Amino acid sequence: MRTSTRHTAIALGALALAACGVLTRRGEEPPSAWDLTGAARAYFQARYPASASEWRVLGPFPSPFDSLARDLLIDEGGEASADPSSRPVTIPPGTVAEWRRVRPQPSDAWNPQPFLTRYAGYVPLRAGPGAMGPETALALADIETEGGLHRLVLHAWGSARMFLDGRIGIDRADFHEFFGQREVFANLPAGAARVLVKIENLGYNAQEDAEKVFGSWGFTLHAARAGAIAAGLRCDVPWVVDALPGDTAVMGLCAVRAAEDAPPAPARIVLSFGAGRSSTVVAAAAPAPGAIAFVPFIVPCGGGRTPARVAVRANDRELFTVPVPRGARADALLLRAVVAPSDLSLQPYLLYLPPEKARAPLILYLHGGATTEEELAAWPSGILDAAAENGCAVCAPRAREGAMRSAQAEGDILRALREAAYAAGIDPAAPVVAAGGGRGAALALQLACRYPHLVGAVIAVLRNPFEGEAAPADDVQALGPMAANLRDKPVLLVAADEDRAAEPVERALKAAGAAAVRTRPGSVQPFAPGEARTLAAAYLRVSSESPRAIAFTTERPQWREAWWASIAGFARLDGPASFQARVANGARIEIRSENVAGLRLLPARLRMPPGEVAIIWNGEEAWKGAFIEPILIGRETHGAAAPCLDELLRGTHVYLAPDDPVLREAAARLLARGAARARMGRNAGTWSCEVLSATAAAAREPVNLILFGGPAENAATAALAPRLAPALSATTFDAGGTSFALDEHVVLLVAADPETPDRMVAIIAGAPLEIFARLCADSPANPFAFPERAGGTMVWRVAEDGKSAYEVYRRL
Repeated sequence: MRTSTRHTAIALGALALAACGVLTRRGEEPPSAWDLTGAARAYFQARYPASASEWRVLGPFPSPFDSLARDLLIDEGGEASADPSSRPVTIPPGTVAEWRRVRPQPSDAWNPQPFLTRYAGYVPLRAGPGAMGPETALALADIETEGGLHRLVLHAWGSARMFLDGRIGIDRADFHEFFGQREVFANLPAGAARVLVKIENLGYNAQEDAEKVFGSWGFTLHAARAGAIAAGLRCDVPWVVDALPGDTAVMGLCAVRAAEDAPPAPARIVLSFGAGRSSTVVAAAAPAPGAIAFVPFIVPCGGGRTPARVAVRANDRELFTVPVPRGARADALLLRAVVAPSDLSLQPYLLYLPPEKARAPLILYLHGGATTEEELAAWPSGILDAAAENGCAVCAPRAREGAMRSAQAEGDILRALREAAYAAGIDPAAPVVAAGGGRGAALALQLACRYPHLVGAVIAVLRNPFEGEAAPADDVQALGPMAANLRDKPVLLVAADEDRAAEPVERALKAAGAAAVRTRPGSVQPFAPGEARTLAAAYLRVSSESPRAIAFTTERPQWREAWWASIAGFARLDGPASFQARVANGARIEIRSENVAGLRLLPARLRMPPGEVAIIWNGEEAWKGAFIEPILIGRETHGAAAPCLDELLRGTHVYLAPDDPVLREAAARLLARGAARARMGRNAGTWSCEVLSATAAAAREPVNLILFGGPAENAATAALAPRLAPALSATTFDAGGTSFALDEHVVLLVAADPETPDRMVAIIAGAPLEIFARLCADSPANPFAFPERAGGTMVWRVAEDGKSAYEVYRRL
């Protein structure tokens, strides 16, 4: 079984090898518009205000020898004092050109491979495909500023020189990388500052496919306030997350840059961030010369109101103040952030809120390997349009370096997903639709395998125009046995006929048992109106599975209705506490949840007294009798017993483990957090961390048992395992049609003892148990610390490097 699933996972590697190509070919007409509209355009206009509303461009014209260093306007008074006129200009050695007016554009239809910031105002110098010989162009504009120190960033295709009010600010002849970036800090006067940009494409023209792909050519120039901390040490205007009602703090990130020739600076820098009546002081290591240090800050909202501005101070001087953006609650794209507990860094994500109140499923959008979360807005794939039409919110988190192999990055994504759900008013337990292009598609499939209960469907777009290189195959080979979790999972594969990776990926998905459907992308964007858009909409119209109302007929009218969080069939009881309810003896409970296969009902959650109750499931009586233990209510399981760790721990129980010090240490780690929560009132019953010696005789004790170690290590487990289901042997655990090797997995089995029906047994076993305990003791993955989140049967896989553990199977 493991061999076949690994072969399936290796075949899925073809997905990450899909080349991320261009949208046009030589000889084609350019797309009518590869443009940004609505919320995406508003986002970029707010985050990246254009430097100039209009440019005057001269050229491009054939480059004379050494055109970058030569003054090409010597007969017009020199480049430093260039003044556009309506008459033709003669360029040495005799080329005649004229100044023309050019307005910045949001995109370049012939060149869909920009770095994202160009959407702040891309200045086209030459458009269309075709051979591109050595050329030079000049562009001039007046930039309106409030004066003071500014950071000017030039993205240019080729070598460049830039004049600021007649003085050279940038003079670099080595722009040989794709869309290279250069920056300069300068004190600008209040009002208009004249900027002349001179670019030659000699370096960029060396691209082998310049003739068919890179026939168009342009640049962007951004200017933003900056503050001087010390000589050669400067601070950018920070980005601040969009504020929503209910936010308890203002969060943001500030970049501190050290010039390459900066003198020695203090080892640490101290910045103060103030918002309203609150402030925060942050100390950080100073960056090395030529490097950047990112300083996150969190300022509490005093009095519960979001302040209007944030002030940044250093050395008792105010560097600048910036407004706190107020996020709209409808049809808006917002910048948000979560705090990563591993390193206390701020991890941004984009949140799209539809025009009407959002409903499940939430769309998780995963960007490609060459971009950031802003790909969601910069690439008009049609996802936002599809989300708006179907009333869905979108969460696009930023993935850290090596996200497909990093538990830290995976945690950031899941944390952002949960916060986005709360902000959008969606139950965080409801399954999501994971979508992405290029490597983002591969990551979406990986998350669907690791968290099958969290990802309800996948939309995978093979081509992503921002990725210039193919992802390595080992990005998805790590799926291993997890590929089996794609069984019956809806997967929409969006791929053109010429995509060579499409067929092997489709075969691999179907071999894994996925309900895969393949379709072609739209002509301009993947989800332009057409078949792909229609199929994607079907994934987004899945009826919301939670919350669902539960109505009660009871003697206590104030508890007539509650909410129940359900997911993928049976209930996961990790929703808000408001779904608890008190009912009286003889109560009638009516549950309306037609699109869910069933629910797991816990009497402790419903605070039910001993006595007879009636449970009505979608209009039919599903149960009547004493409701004193968990039961499953569903289409085929009315009244079935529902063993779960949460209920087991509420009764009298003992822990049994062999004298093996490794297993004893693992047990102590896992139980410590649970005992702490019990002391705070989390659980009733006899909770302690005392572990008794495991013997065959101990297995006959008439109490609930929690056993550490499999049949090979624990004598009590060996005595009980043969009569429990699913089957647990000394080397494997068989569940859900898959055989999990205990040398690679940790398993949790909670079951009723057939020979002693009044008690339950929980077994946690597997060779990596010690590593699992070290990694997960203080996390929600610890079933003893968070038993209400645990299933009746669970399996975790521990990575080969011992640095991460992830869930691969769950059955409630």
